[in-house]
Amino acid sequence: MSNISIYQSKIGKIPLFIGIEEALLDSILEHSRIVYLDKHAEIFSQGERTTKFYIVLDGLIKLFKMDANGAEAVLQIAKPGDNLLETIIFKNSLIPISAQVIENTTLLVIPADRMRQYIKHNEKLAANMLEVMADRSRQFISHFEQLSLKSVSQRVGWFLLKLFIENGKANTVKLPYDKLLIASYLGMKPETFSRTLQDFKRRGIDIQKDVVNLPTVFSLCDYCDIETASNCNKHGTPACPNPDCI
Repeated sequence: MSNISIYQSKIGKIPLFIGIEEALLDSILEHSRIVYLDKHAEIFSQGERTTKFYIVLDGLIKLFKMDANGAEAVLQIAKPGDNLLETIIFKNSLIPISAQVIENTTLLVIPADRMRQYIKHNEKLAANMLEVMADRSRQFISHFEQLSLKSVSQRVGWFLLKLFIENGKANTVKLPYDKLLIASYLGMKPETFSRTLQDFKRRGIDIQKDVVNLPTVFSLCDYCDIETASNCNKHGTPACPNPDCI
């Protein structure tokens, strides 16, 4: 557990573990290990079986599906604090997705059977897991809505707005990963994503390579949805220019 001790403070602040007893966290970590993975490393592939449960401590991970022709659909970009494969805690089935490292990543790896037992016998940990899974479900619904019901411009505006809200800074944000990956996540071709960024530039949003500068902090508020609004500190206040976003 020596290298785990380096991360113990960070692990204790992960949503899944917030509020649980210190002794329980120590017991979980006693049977866990830290894994360091380089960019492009594959963590697991769809169709495999696994006995592991993963939590991202540092880095970024691409969760995706690929069809028989090699076409790829990015379902999620997992960030620090996110879980991978939480469903195997409850059902030992084939993995429906693949995971690949976007940038050098640190994972906490916990045996799934042990995690299952901890959840079964600890009410707070079980409640945390349900809350984490509910948040993930809301994120997937929001993403599915964008891909299914929104135009290309609306998807890009929504993605940029989410970045600004997550970043927490006023008017500037850097694209967190390459444009090819962003385009795949938004369900469009890379050239379509590039053309849409050019459209945003013509509308007054300054985009220089991978840095986006807004004229005002409200420039992208028309692209807000319920899930995004729930994370915005201006939502529900007089400062919000789009209080009825849906």
